[in-house]
Amino acid sequence: MGMATYRLIRKLAAGGMAEVFLAKVVGAEGCEKSVAVKRILPSMARDREFVELFLREARLTVCLQHPNVVQVLDLGALEGQYYMVMEWVEGENLRALQRGAAARGLLLGLREVCFIVQQLAEGLAYAHGRVDAAGRPLNIIHRDVNPSNVLVSSRGEVKLADFGIAKALNAQSGTQVGVVKGRAGYLAPEQVKGAEVDQRADLFLTGLLLYELLSGRQLFQGTDSFQTLRAIAQFDVRRLVPLPGVPAALWSIITRVLAPEPAARFHRARDLADALRDFLSDHRLRVGPQDVAALFQRCLPGRRSLLEGVDGGSPEALGGEIRLGSDVGLQRPTPLTSVRSRPPFLGGPRPGTPTPVRTQTEPGRVAVPAPPTRTGVLELATRMRPAHRKLGEMLLVFGKVSEPQLRGALERQRCSGGRIGELLVAEGLLSEEDVVRALSEQSGLPFISDRVLRTMPVPRVLLPLLPLEKAERLEVIPVSQQAGVLVCAMREPRDLARLDELKLITGHAVRGIYATQSALRRAIDRFYRGEAVERAGESRPGGATSGGEAGDREKAALGGTGEIGRAARWHSRVVDAALAMLGGAGAWGSLLASLARDVAGRLGAAPAEAESASAVAYALALAAFQESGGRFTRPSLEAVRAILGRDSEELDGLIDACARDAPPLPATTPKAVLALAAAVAFLEEADPALLGASDVSQALARLRAAGRLPAPALDALRTEVMARVTAESKGVRAPALVSAPVDSATLASS
Repeated sequence: MGMATYRLIRKLAAGGMAEVFLAKVVGAEGCEKSVAVKRILPSMARDREFVELFLREARLTVCLQHPNVVQVLDLGALEGQYYMVMEWVEGENLRALQRGAAARGLLLGLREVCFIVQQLAEGLAYAHGRVDAAGRPLNIIHRDVNPSNVLVSSRGEVKLADFGIAKALNAQSGTQVGVVKGRAGYLAPEQVKGAEVDQRADLFLTGLLLYELLSGRQLFQGTDSFQTLRAIAQFDVRRLVPLPGVPAALWSIITRVLAPEPAARFHRARDLADALRDFLSDHRLRVGPQDVAALFQRCLPGRRSLLEGVDGGSPEALGGEIRLGSDVGLQRPTPLTSVRSRPPFLGGPRPGTPTPVRTQTEPGRVAVPAPPTRTGVLELATRMRPAHRKLGEMLLVFGKVSEPQLRGALERQRCSGGRIGELLVAEGLLSEEDVVRALSEQSGLPFISDRVLRTMPVPRVLLPLLPLEKAERLEVIPVSQQAGVLVCAMREPRDLARLDELKLITGHAVRGIYATQSALRRAIDRFYRGEAVERAGESRPGGATSGGEAGDREKAALGGTGEIGRAARWHSRVVDAALAMLGGAGAWGSLLASLARDVAGRLGAAPAEAESASAVAYALALAAFQESGGRFTRPSLEAVRAILGRDSEELDGLIDACARDAPPLPATTPKAVLALAAAVAFLEEADPALLGASDVSQALARLRAAGRLPAPALDALRTEVMARVTAESKGVRAPALVSAPVDSATLASS
């Protein structure tokens, strides 16, 4: 187009980030043509993320020239503001068409709907199939197909618009797994669940549009965005009731394209477009642009074109002119570099996922060069960017906690304060790593898993940069160095003050990544002290166990070797002694507590979870002693809660699973709850005396036959009790399986 001049006529729309104008391109000898101009607001021109989003949309769309895709004609910057020039579509979007039909009590005809969606699929098929100059597929994914982004002209043309969050998979840009982009009601299940997204997500969104146009209602529309996201995540197309008046052949297309699993959908947009065209042909439904144009007139009679009265003498004409050079616009007006283009650290966010790129939930802004201006001033934006999605909502949508569990934790948080993630971990509902993963997905920052921190080579060359006492105080570990930037695993990588302190200590720019507190402590011991710290409850290679294995697991579950760990062990011994002095059934508490702790360790529960299970175990033993006496039977909920007190609501999950009339537990039950339930079930099944290996095997077999415990809990229980039997047979001091009655004299002599 060369150097073009655009005269702005009228502002059509404005949002928080950009505004759109009707404009005319002025050519030679007064020739004019209507265009649409999108301009970034001055306040957003310094926002790196939005500028890159804007430029990506233009770069992707400028290469798309198809009757069913809105084309970008020009791109450039003028006096610090970016502009995108697009073809003008004289018409409305599908949302306006739907509203017009609803206001007049009209139904969108089946053949017109099928034609509109078929044309949309044609545009997607073209975009999906585009290749670069070298012939490599661009693998474009639109990811935001919804009625507002489908334009219908007054002449019946259908065009897909707004590639603002589109993505080319082989480009440098991308989206971190787990970050949701798109509108709440128009997302594919894999987008909501945080899985990898490919072009089949666009087909699901097209299916949503087809269903909505035929039914007159949006398929996913909850009371709020959170409810909507959960409905999408749990969607089962088999429960969808066929729409009245929709032929079976068309309903088959709808259910296939709306399959929750991408593999069950059409493989390509071309296949969907062909299926709809064949349906129209097979049912002899002749339809074309002229029929859509007639529908447009029925839905929007008397609509006034926005082009009317916009000549130069109109009072509505803005009169402003911009002059862009397409040779500048089609390249990159200002090279924008970002730390987001660096390769991720080897430990996060998930093995085998694409390079993570921080999205709009990134907690901090990076300095961004402003577009070319007359002053050339570089402005820095350093304010924290708030996360847009609450941690609790993410955990619920992704199935980590149930709605009652989250609601209860939020109530307790309002009363006692604290962080929701820490509360859920303390209650045994989540592991520490579950929370770290969710925080990583929420913030867009990578995380390093416990396993990687436990097995990675010690970065000896980096340790002198951060002395041991600093690492312990800040709970930070250096793990790698990339292009002069020190990558550190830490609990809170969004803490700017801590990052600044680390920069001062190490003399390097520091990039933080998430890690759990327990993994950081073990890594500090391994990196700096050379200690081989094993995870609580984890067997050595080959399944062999050391003579002091049970004691080591107990020590780890009680908080390690620090002052808190020693205090917890002393407290445990005092409680055991008090129970033993009760005589007879009072000794149940010692067994239940130690067995619950060690089974929790074998299941991989965090130390805090294991300690909660231990506390409830003591309460169960005391309540059972009060209610029964001779043989252990599960106590009532009221008896257990009377011992633990009214402020024990955070332990309800443990109590409910182990008290009288508790239902069978699913495999998704938190690990600490499974461990305590397994210990309780074993004590119910075993006779109150020291058991041999054959007796233990028979008790475990009866538990397996009962089917009340999931297989992982039974396996961990079997491993633990058999390890105790073996240790005792070798004369190794280990917690007894079932303690015999103990009196004060026996206790004193021990």
